[in-house]
Amino acid sequence: MKCNKYQKLALKSVDYGCGRPIEYPPYGLCGEMAEVLSEFHSCSHGDDDALLLEIGDCLWYISAMSDDIGLKLSYVLDVKDLKDVVPYPCPASNLPIFCGTVAEQVKKMVRDDCKRLSTARMNKIVGALRGAARCLQGLANEREVVLDRKGNLIGYSLNEAAYLNLDKLKTKREKKGSVG
Repeated sequence: MKCNKYQKLALKSVDYGCGRPIEYPPYGLCGEMAEVLSEFHSCSHGDDDALLLEIGDCLWYISAMSDDIGLKLSYVLDVKDLKDVVPYPCPASNLPIFCGTVAEQVKKMVRDDCKRLSTARMNKIVGALRGAARCLQGLANEREVVLDRKGNLIGYSLNEAAYLNLDKLKTKREKKGSVG
């Protein structure tokens, strides 16, 4: 799936409630990252959809954060298509670092910069979001339970997580209006 197509579709479900743009997504990203790692460390091979759903939730927050800072997801991820995201080494160890960096940079923007996003801070956020996405790709790849048409085991990717996430968002929207 093209990054910007996913972003456009995913953003139809943005509803931060009382939260504020650019400040709300880091909270969500950190929470979802914890759920990804919990699923990754505990899921059996029969429940990899749960892991992919959590990865999709992280991708949603990365997409929302990208939009909040005025950037296309393809720019932030430095690829045009989600299937082209290059996995980061040691993803389970590095994902918390990248998510924490996003949260730290937003905290400093609010505290030190009167909520104005400087180019330097934006570049740090973009780098951390890109790193987080690469870690998510790496975690998805480590779950090799899908068979291709020839019966070979292949890994999951952000692409599959995006499709699952959009299906979940559509179902939630149909049930209660909007999600966030």
